[in-house]
Amino acid sequence: MVTRGAMYPVKIDVLPRAWTSAFLIPELVHLILEKLDRSTLAAVARTAKSFHVAASSYLWNELDQVGLENLINLAIGVDYQPLCIEHRWARFDLYASMVRSLALNFGAMPGADSVRLTRHLQFIASTRISSQAMLPNLRVLSFQLSSTEHLGVVAAFTCPSLQQLTASCTMDDRVDSLEWDVHIGAFLHKLRWRCLSLKYFKLYGFKYPNVVSFPELTSLIEGTALEHFESDFITFQPNLVQALGRLPTLRCLGLADAGNDEDYTSLERTMFAASIQTGSFVSLHALDLETTSTVALPLLIALRTVPLRHLALRLTEKTFSSPVFKTVFTFIPEFAVTLLSLHAQLVETLEDDEDDEGTLEWKTFAPLYRCHNLQCLKCSVDSHADLELDFGDADIRKKMGMIELKVTHPSGIKSLECSR
Repeated sequence: MVTRGAMYPVKIDVLPRAWTSAFLIPELVHLILEKLDRSTLAAVARTAKSFHVAASSYLWNELDQVGLENLINLAIGVDYQPLCIEHRWARFDLYASMVRSLALNFGAMPGADSVRLTRHLQFIASTRISSQAMLPNLRVLSFQLSSTEHLGVVAAFTCPSLQQLTASCTMDDRVDSLEWDVHIGAFLHKLRWRCLSLKYFKLYGFKYPNVVSFPELTSLIEGTALEHFESDFITFQPNLVQALGRLPTLRCLGLADAGNDEDYTSLERTMFAASIQTGSFVSLHALDLETTSTVALPLLIALRTVPLRHLALRLTEKTFSSPVFKTVFTFIPEFAVTLLSLHAQLVETLEDDEDDEGTLEWKTFAPLYRCHNLQCLKCSVDSHADLELDFGDADIRKKMGMIELKVTHPSGIKSLECSR
């Protein structure tokens, strides 16, 4: 008899012993195993054959560096068990097929551990008998790296079942920019052809020049049905903007960049406004921006016809008294018909301002009163100034329909909560 548990098919004898009868009920198996930690799951997996596969599917479901090394050890033989190579690979393939999520942080690994893991994976790739993907049922891949060698390592885990990629690539100063661009492009090329089921894409680390990586990223977007795209602001170039705009499945767009107020930078990064065509981004519901108001405002203007439901802004400003900064909140009511939530994280540096008095005024948020469908507003303020926000006598409940409103800053917390 074969029954399917939460993670993996479980084979059970038709006439099981009384003490294994609980494993005839997949729901009961799930309720028991989901509450166990990894050490207990390992103990359960070693208890009896009837428990082994069910417990192992939970034990190997999510892997980090340690879990991945344990999996590799099954094949390379560091456990010194007298198994032939066929048996080792069969055991490796069994547990590798149970892995659904893998998270690697090469930046947090000691140098020796990183080198050892890289060497072991290269050994696996060169000696493996099977031609299938190393983790054939992997759904989620997350990694942080700073070396081109690490990109080659994580590329080994790309597979047709991969649906979510979350990555942060920090380029080492010793790495040539062109070399980095080529390696990023090669990684994206493999994603394009191996991961046709990719839905969630989050990759930070693009640098100039990007002669190879940007065309590959555009091809990846055109060849998949992405629902979530998040990356550096510099990737938002005309060809890529048009490719994203044509995606009928795109629900969430996230862009991040420290930004600055230099004229040439602002002009360069607002080129996307002219690239957004009429009728594009029709399925976009959520927008997440981390930049300055000089970059965020042109993008909001370009997307003014998009039915946004959720907007998140993380703006770093020299001063909150900037006209452009205030205009951002004046323009947000353009999305009033569909906008349901707004999260704002505001940082004031006062780099060129000798005056240490706060510059944020409550009336900056007054235009949000026109967002009659807004259900949640959260605002976090970080400033070197001693801010004094005057909420006044505004009837938030009547005019804004807020469920929650919070404003925080270093000098204290002022909050106002109300419900419908």
